[in-house]
Amino acid sequence: MQEVTEVQLLRFSLDEQSYAIELDSIRKVLRTVAICPIPQAPHAICGVINVQGKLLPVVDLRQKFGLPPRPPHIEDRLIWASCTRLDLLLLVDSVDDVFCTTVSESIANGILPSPSAMLKGIASLPDGILLIHDVSALLNLNEQKELRDAMPDH
Repeated sequence: MQEVTEVQLLRFSLDEQSYAIELDSIRKVLRTVAICPIPQAPHAICGVINVQGKLLPVVDLRQKFGLPPRPPHIEDRLIWASCTRLDLLLLVDSVDDVFCTTVSESIANGILPSPSAMLKGIASLPDGILLIHDVSALLNLNEQKELRDAMPDH
């Protein structure tokens, strides 16, 4: 039986494609500023930013989602997301809206091709299907270790 729950989502865009993450994992949305590269960081980490005295790694979601690379633009946004292991800044083209919807959590049954491990659910909306990403799964264990090694004080 398919489990369906109601959740609040933050919808964001990359290359005119919409994605979402659960609102309860988001601390705030920031304007993009200069990103300081980190030597030896995982490929998906484009650098760090000092936010309120805390160094936060910036995840290049374009790289994670297999989209064409491009340098950050001043119009881009950073989503400050918290998960149990660490806080991350997610680099996105735009933040579109916050809304409440029902989500199917049956993706573990092989409905979607890999990398479905990064997905938390699927929402069927009037304008199409929306994939909800799991913030805690955006970095795999190897990437988390590489990040800890590159940022020992993190």
